[in-house]
Amino acid sequence: MLGLAAGLQKSGASLLTFVKDNLKLYLDFKSSRSDTLAFPSEGSTSFDGSSDKITFTRQVFSGAFTISWWFNGDTQTFYQRMFDDSSANNNILTKDANGLVAIRINGTYRANISGVPHNQWSYLTFTRDGSGNIKSYLNGVASGTSSTTDQFALDFIGEQVVCSMCNVAMWTRELSPEEIQSIMNKSYSQLKGVEKTSLVSWWALDTDFNDSEGSNNGTNNGATINNTVYGGNAPILPRAIDITESQAEAIGNGSASFD
Repeated sequence: MLGLAAGLQKSGASLLTFVKDNLKLYLDFKSSRSDTLAFPSEGSTSFDGSSDKITFTRQVFSGAFTISWWFNGDTQTFYQRMFDDSSANNNILTKDANGLVAIRINGTYRANISGVPHNQWSYLTFTRDGSGNIKSYLNGVASGTSSTTDQFALDFIGEQVVCSMCNVAMWTRELSPEEIQSIMNKSYSQLKGVEKTSLVSWWALDTDFNDSEGSNNGTNNGATINNTVYGGNAPILPRAIDITESQAEAIGNGSASFD
């Protein structure tokens, strides 16, 4: 019996670790409802579209990568850079008048994220596998594909786009759709299991410009930190989760009408 009990205990510990992998949301119901339901980010960083930017040591991706971030952008007629490489023609751009976010590698436009709403928080992701296949995601849902094995690099955030951003993260591997959906509602401290594997940098951009994963801290050039969540400066949890705050008039994104 003792051997069986020890075996079950060991198995249970292993199962607990497995169950926590890709955990999307866990509410531990703290004494304060606002603490329980607050989005993992405490705030965000705003860029005014002129020369605001955050610089960091150039990050080069010769193979697989994932870049993800929360984004709330104003309308723009022309493509404007939200990430850029000052040493080569690599960047991520937004053209919000058409609801598009595009990745440009070595001067060529690649996969788009389409249908990005204006003045509303969205979670954007670009991934590339070891064979050069690029995928894009809007709020964890596939949006477009392309392919190139050209080197991609970035060394600053912002500069041209009028927007707010937070939880900017980079990996040197392709994240799966399940991992993207799990990570989008987490802070750095909530990442579990393989979610931190090959993670290069994580800039929360909520209270400072530091890199939570490594030492690639950002240097601010005019951007502004907004450190309130429910004031609209950072994403909040989906309404279906947030209903105990009594803020939702309806559950979900729409409804059906009957005559």
